[in-house]
Amino acid sequence: MQLLATFSVMKLSIKNKIRVSIALLLLIVVACASKTEEIERPIHVIVEINNKWKGLSFVGNPDPVSDSCFDAVLEAGSNSITLMPFAFISDLKDPEVKFSPEAQWWGETPNGIDSCIRAAHRKGLRVCLKPQLWVSRGEFTGKINFYSDTDWKVFETSYCNFLLPFLKIAEERKIALFCIGTELGKTVENKPEIWKNIIAFTKKHFNGKLTYAENWDCYAAFPYWSELDYIGVDAYFPLAKSKNPSLRILKKGWGKPLSDLKACSEKWGKPILFTEYGYRSSDWACSKPWEHENELNFNPNLQALAYEALFARVWNQKWFAGGFAWKWFPFNKQSLGEDETEYSPQGKKTEGVLKEFYLRD
Repeated sequence: MQLLATFSVMKLSIKNKIRVSIALLLLIVVACASKTEEIERPIHVIVEINNKWKGLSFVGNPDPVSDSCFDAVLEAGSNSITLMPFAFISDLKDPEVKFSPEAQWWGETPNGIDSCIRAAHRKGLRVCLKPQLWVSRGEFTGKINFYSDTDWKVFETSYCNFLLPFLKIAEERKIALFCIGTELGKTVENKPEIWKNIIAFTKKHFNGKLTYAENWDCYAAFPYWSELDYIGVDAYFPLAKSKNPSLRILKKGWGKPLSDLKACSEKWGKPILFTEYGYRSSDWACSKPWEHENELNFNPNLQALAYEALFARVWNQKWFAGGFAWKWFPFNKQSLGEDETEYSPQGKKTEGVLKEFYLRD
């Protein structure tokens, strides 16, 4: 308008009128391009250090527990827990998700989960509810896959039926976070649309924040992070190839994972949450941190060093929202079949490392 006001358009030649029109058009195009660039620029996520999840993955107990079992969670400096009910699939090609409260440990039933949520809230803890699948013989859930539309529909329907009672509890108790699934990479790869449907189903029943927990090697392929509040990663990244690496080597091992995690966060404009992190207290614990069935020598020092490296390299990243250590038992871990070389930090040097760091902020 200001440009036009400086001319008497009626007195301009046709050639000059064309020039003025082109100039105005160029100005409009540049303005629109600038606006588009502003909209499409990646959102840089900043998570306040005092608001990060300092979490523990809380194992469901066979029998009812009292509020006192959460005292040790607070003593460890944690501000949050994950509760994990399990459903069952008979094999990797069986599409039916089976869940029967009568066949579950108390801590994995709707009543047990509800009781634990209320107890955790009384202690001032935030809760993430993270339903999971267990495949017969402990086969990896990331390999679950089907080959007919009928099977995919059975899976989607039965999976949503499994989620439903826990979504209702999550909404009623106003928990902080609900995780819609854990390590189901092949289903994401081969039938991603079912996850769009599952997200929509979840949002019908729960109004709180959402995430999905994907394995460390394929989290970037999940296509619907924009529909969730956190990019959930089960963070079993290999950090070193040696039997007993030093702290320096472990810190260096975070180089590539950190670069990839930051890029994913910036692409989607969402913070990264380690829905699981942890290491066995054994030799070779940082070579393939996801392996848990092989027998290895007890090495509590390596587990502690791995925690130190993670806290030093990852925790203060601005795009990082915190995480949940794998795993924490309400009572004696040996009574539930956990041997000393497994993941729990309880009663080991790592518990002191975890506590010192969690209580720091």
